[in-house]
Amino acid sequence: MSLTTWSQVQGTVFANEQLSKKLRRISEKNTKCSALVQPAEDLNLGKKAGEAVALRLAGRITDSATTALGETTPVPFSRVPEYYITATVNRYARAVAWTGTMQDLDRMDVEDKTVQALGEHHARTVNALVYAQLVSGRSFCYRPTGAAAGTFNTDGTSAGAPSAVMSLWHLQNISRNLLKNNTPYADGSNYLAVVSPTLKFNIIQDTQAGGWTDVKKYAPGGVEGVFKNELGSVCNIRFFEDNDILPDGATYGSGFLVGYDAIREVPVYPMHLRYNGNVGGDFGNQQAICWQMLCTWKAIWNFTAHGQGGILHLADT
Repeated sequence: MSLTTWSQVQGTVFANEQLSKKLRRISEKNTKCSALVQPAEDLNLGKKAGEAVALRLAGRITDSATTALGETTPVPFSRVPEYYITATVNRYARAVAWTGTMQDLDRMDVEDKTVQALGEHHARTVNALVYAQLVSGRSFCYRPTGAAAGTFNTDGTSAGAPSAVMSLWHLQNISRNLLKNNTPYADGSNYLAVVSPTLKFNIIQDTQAGGWTDVKKYAPGGVEGVFKNELGSVCNIRFFEDNDILPDGATYGSGFLVGYDAIREVPVYPMHLRYNGNVGGDFGNQQAICWQMLCTWKAIWNFTAHGQGGILHLADT
């Protein structure tokens, strides 16, 4: 059944919202870094490429309220710390030649090889953009240095290459340090992590009591609340695997771990497909299809600036 209702954008350019929505859902399955992103609640309509969007953050009230008040004592006031950060939205797009006819275009679905290629390209683009924010916006870095020893940095600088494999002990140490440094759980009771294949392998190989729990064991049949492509959990950390953008050596691997609201999606308009039936004004002899989006992703909390961190970098390979 066709999903192709192409509506005119301008001149010979048409867009297809139904096909675009379905392609976004499918292509997102390949963007493992995007599993760490807080989805946008609304669009930032009216913004143009290169313009900034202001994001307001409300910090923690640090005053104590443990002093008993008398019957006629006025209620004391505190101030909610406010922080403002900006995110610059940019336009991203890529086109490929289309050699079919309008009739073929009307039958196009997500199974079409051209659409699949565009969707995969979009997915990897998003992965790279989110990865860049994970690197630039990290508050913490962790480096395993021994079977029961590791370096935890709170200034965002790289901890360097590890000298020991990731294990249950290190994950427990990471969770402990994140809680000590005011990083709230991503879902209320767990952090989220995206890891490279080698890092995932090392974690699963640690079979001591209290270790890895496969997602199938706590979500038979796909219980509501399980994330797409979630692998499993350990030490209050839920895991995803990325084999696209994360550095992955033969021994250690790498990854990122985040708390609540670590990275936000900031869209003006989401990815969608466009068709141009007259490229170069060549009487319709040259045609093309592209994906296009106007948006950005922004790391939110910085430990140095806000006293609360959101992103931990698990040391590079």
